[in-house]
Amino acid sequence: LFFPNETNRRDLEDRMRALHAELRGTYHADGFTFNVSMSAGYVIVSSGDFRIEDMQIKADLALFESKSRNKGGAMAFEAEMDANYLDRQKLKADVREAVEHGGLSVAYQPMFEPDGSRIECCEALARWTHAERGPVSPIVFIPLAEEIGLVGDITRFMLRQACLDCMSWPAHISVSVNLSVLDLHNSEIVSLVADTLAETGLPPSRLHLEVTESCLMEETAKVRTILQEL
Repeated sequence: LFFPNETNRRDLEDRMRALHAELRGTYHADGFTFNVSMSAGYVIVSSGDFRIEDMQIKADLALFESKSRNKGGAMAFEAEMDANYLDRQKLKADVREAVEHGGLSVAYQPMFEPDGSRIECCEALARWTHAERGPVSPIVFIPLAEEIGLVGDITRFMLRQACLDCMSWPAHISVSVNLSVLDLHNSEIVSLVADTLAETGLPPSRLHLEVTESCLMEETAKVRTILQEL
């Protein structure tokens, strides 16, 4: 969308948001009803600064922020969005470097018997300490790894390290490893688990695989088959 020869920024923003609101709603076509919502991003610049490639990039950055912070809403481009994008791209590169060159570590959270008498299991948690930023939360780096296709490599590392560490614990203590949505959409996870157990010698009964409810919501038939195989 392009509105030329306008000088009132507030009026332009009102028109953008009104158009966005009009596009959302219920549509009927060929006997079907579609409930449509959408996120939108826009940028407003003076004609002297107009460059189509630059406008497209900035509008796309605003759209990304809208999806992240205000899904279904409309957001205007702000200067910090550009800096945030560059920072995010740099962090993606750093995640790749960490995954490919052994920069991740594993921490363990104990899980006790109901009466608190002893530890029954330990949950393996991925940890990453960035050289410049310090500790980076898994809430930040795991989604980035998913975006760049590295979550499977993290799962492989976590499974192997968790099984190796568990072998050195008392025999009654198991280890729990989290699987992502992407892991359960790939049948290779079954052979990965089997191969890891064989390599490390850990009895299968001492390995717990943890999945979230969201893993079961998509491709249910495939996920069910993988779970049954596991």
